[in-house]
Amino acid sequence: MVSNAPFTAANADNFVAEPNNAAAIGAMTIYRSLRWGKHVELVMTDQRSYRSDHAIPESTVALVNSVAVSMGQPTPFFDPRNFLPINVVTKFDEGMTADNNTPPATVENVPNPRRTSPVGTMLGKAQKKWFKDTIKNSDATWKLWGNEVPMMRMFVEGNTTGLGFDRILDGDAWDGYPTERKELLTFIKDQNIKNVVVLTGDIHAHFAGILMDDYDAATPVPVATELIVAGIASNSLFSFYESATRALPASLRALVTLGPTFIENLNLLILFGTVSAGAFAQGQPLAVAKALTDGQNAHIKYADTNAQGYGYAKITADQVESTLVTINRPINLPSPGLPGVRRTATFAIPKDNPQNMSDPTIDGTLPFPFE
Repeated sequence: MVSNAPFTAANADNFVAEPNNAAAIGAMTIYRSLRWGKHVELVMTDQRSYRSDHAIPESTVALVNSVAVSMGQPTPFFDPRNFLPINVVTKFDEGMTADNNTPPATVENVPNPRRTSPVGTMLGKAQKKWFKDTIKNSDATWKLWGNEVPMMRMFVEGNTTGLGFDRILDGDAWDGYPTERKELLTFIKDQNIKNVVVLTGDIHAHFAGILMDDYDAATPVPVATELIVAGIASNSLFSFYESATRALPASLRALVTLGPTFIENLNLLILFGTVSAGAFAQGQPLAVAKALTDGQNAHIKYADTNAQGYGYAKITADQVESTLVTINRPINLPSPGLPGVRRTATFAIPKDNPQNMSDPTIDGTLPFPFE
């Protein structure tokens, strides 16, 4: 039995240890690992029960935006969870440890409410130790991580495109918890854990790419791969941004979609950068726009943000071959043959070489900007 209780602050492990909260969370432990023969260990984590609050609180977003409006300035935040300034997220997530334990009072003129907070966490202390022990001690050829939110960085360059700050696409994903992400990926590298493939959902889009130990390092080291799968029936990531940008200036909306046919310029933005997306929006040929890439998301091999679908994988001793399937939008009444497959994108991940993850082999209608 649990009872309602007043909110209490998180402890040094960023866990709210109030007895009722602890009892509710402890009533059901769902993180676990499953073994299939010699080659597959599937490690499933729980990234909702133990996670700390988001780095940027909704109250801070509301306060900063209201001050900007009162001063006749553009609001720095479009949304409490999306297109967030990366410097603000990073410093706030580091909490009291930022800047060698001297956290700044403000970051990008945003008051810092996390100066006395512990470092952000997605897994929590106990689950994180279990996760590290499990993948380190597994003798399976492939360690598959059933992961709930995207781990790869999705960077959005902002200074040249009217966004004001360099940003991350989604603060609810691991981009919003970068300190712990770096810790886990560095652990995989330092412990020489091979053949980690991260299997992800949540973001309503298909992505595939390589995970780096430290995305801010001068020379990041590839340590794993990630496959992100869209939902069968959920509205797509592209449809969310298409709707959310309707009231924005045309130059900003054009970074997401173009023309009456809703060209998915968001894909180009993620794969090649905002300069490329902006150039294409201004009429440059696609090849010219691609050549202007900033290279920030070079680790991302594939982006299909306007997708419903599913994925599957064939696993052998030597490789993982995975296919992301995009179905036609499931909005018509059921009938034979509907909705049907729009395209498939297949990737090969060779043993011991995450950096050699193949480019996609695409069958069917190519997603923009693939040619």
